[in-house]
Amino acid sequence: MKRLAQMGLWLFASLCIAPVLLADEADVLAAIQKANPALTIKEVKNSPLNGLYYAVVDGTSGYISADGKLFITGDMFDVASRTNLSEQTRKTARVDFLKALDPKDTIVFAPREVKHTVTVFTDVDCAYCRKLHAEMPKYHERGIGVRYVAYPRSGRESESWGTMQAVWCASDRQDALTRAKRDEKITSSKNCKAAANVETQYELGNRLGLQGTPMILLADGRVLGGFANADELSKILEGKKLPAAAPAAAK
Repeated sequence: MKRLAQMGLWLFASLCIAPVLLADEADVLAAIQKANPALTIKEVKNSPLNGLYYAVVDGTSGYISADGKLFITGDMFDVASRTNLSEQTRKTARVDFLKALDPKDTIVFAPREVKHTVTVFTDVDCAYCRKLHAEMPKYHERGIGVRYVAYPRSGRESESWGTMQAVWCASDRQDALTRAKRDEKITSSKNCKAAANVETQYELGNRLGLQGTPMILLADGRVLGGFANADELSKILEGKKLPAAAPAAAK
């Protein structure tokens, strides 16, 4: 995101020295819009650091000054506890997202007897997304259902974006997604109402800290570090193995 890259500054030193006047979220939002009306602001709220506010700007989460002029990308840590405070915020947002997610807006592959369900941000083109999809019979053997949401990582102007719109518009989404992951052309319309899910879910992926696909979300908001085979995922879901600490995936 070029606009934000130009804005990204390390300003901790100046914040520690300069006196800061507290503002509320509405004031900060107004200040950002005044500083750059072209930016899309999804969220603004208080952060633990005086003078900085957590914000989602043009799909990227970070911290912004009260006057809306300085934006920092990156995570905030509590030094004493070594806790990633930014990840805690994203984890809460993921849980809220999962609770609000309408099944009809997703593509679900469920076994006959469901023990666990994971939500996966997927693309039709990435190698590890295809590897995960090929693992589906083994997931089902272990009672694991997969609920797919869309994240065409190449962006809105890419061929995969249009393919995923066509998949979501297909009368049989499961079949269409499976064929798309095999490089088969999907000929259904891209202009149905369901196509809007691609845009909505793509933006949500950015907001939730997606770093690549596949991104596997657990019900408690934790993120797995990319692809996990059926044995690994089953152990994690049964509490027998800890998931990767950081959300890393193949882009």
